[in-house]
Amino acid sequence: MSNTLRIHVCQTAPCWENPSSSLDYIENLISGIETDLLILPEFFSTGFSMNPACSESAEGPTFQWMMKTSAAIGGAVAGSLPVIENGHHYNRFYFCKPDGSWEHYDKKHIFTIGEESKTYAPGSEIKIVTWRGWRIRLSTCYDLRFPVWLRNKALEYDLLLNVAAWPSTRIGVTDVLIRARAIENQCYAIFCNRTGNEPTLAYNGGSSVIDFKGESILRPNFGAQMLLATSLELDKLHAFREKFPVWKDQDDFLLR
Repeated sequence: MSNTLRIHVCQTAPCWENPSSSLDYIENLISGIETDLLILPEFFSTGFSMNPACSESAEGPTFQWMMKTSAAIGGAVAGSLPVIENGHHYNRFYFCKPDGSWEHYDKKHIFTIGEESKTYAPGSEIKIVTWRGWRIRLSTCYDLRFPVWLRNKALEYDLLLNVAAWPSTRIGVTDVLIRARAIENQCYAIFCNRTGNEPTLAYNGGSSVIDFKGESILRPNFGAQMLLATSLELDKLHAFREKFPVWKDQDDFLLR
């Protein structure tokens, strides 16, 4: 178990429907890093494409790249990509570990306004992974707007990850949402967004790392492709939860 978790947040501009070029850029950006957790944006290899032809098999080439990269850096690699399994397409968030094991989360809240639901099926399973003594909740982009789905009912998780392809036209709300999720769930929270342009959308990043009080560890970074680095301390979180146990007074509910 490690009290300190080293984090690298990879804010990139995926090459439209071109995984090989997207992954080549990421490899150059992360060359030589030492980290416990590398976080990549939503659809980091293809861009936010609704083209079903972009979907790979469940353990396809981009997944294999994640596994290889995890082994090379000695840390976990997390990010989402389009996957087809049993005839259904999913926006799948993989969490790959250097020992060769992995877990995944299929995006629950599909962005119907952007016609994501025409290609991708929603997931239904809450996913909390354990990594080096940390309990980490996985979420993807639009999920950030739904606090009930992300509620930390009995302090089940310590860190909330949200990987996103959140357009610049709506980016202003994300700083409010990620801070709110951190405060109400008494956890660290990381928002990893992409940047760059697509045929119909533009993105400007805004990736950030927030502590359990809703305060910035890394303020939103806009514009450029970049690699953001910091570390999180588990004992500080535990001390705050013990000193200010708001979670004990929350309302109970059943999620259906």
